[in-house]
Amino acid sequence: MSAPRNMTAKEQFEPKSETTKALGERVRACRERAGKTIADMIPRLGCSVNRYRMGETGASPFKSDELLIIADILEIDAGELLAIDPAVEDRPAE
Repeated sequence: MSAPRNMTAKEQFEPKSETTKALGERVRACRERAGKTIADMIPRLGCSVNRYRMGETGASPFKSDELLIIADILEIDAGELLAIDPAVEDRPAE
């Protein structure tokens, strides 16, 4: 049996599923709409920049507790992060 090969940087950030990818895109859209950077997010989440980026690209799903913290940082309802609805995404910034 051969040892597993190391993933390339590109493979590391490839989405695991369409749902995970859509959720990551939703988080990124909400973060950008709120005028936040990744650097603004990671201190409260207690994760690395790499881990956060993997969540936004869908390469690794955000955990439920992470989504609650993200919603709190962005000052939005956690349900908004889960809404895959263009009408929600087009909502103007407050």
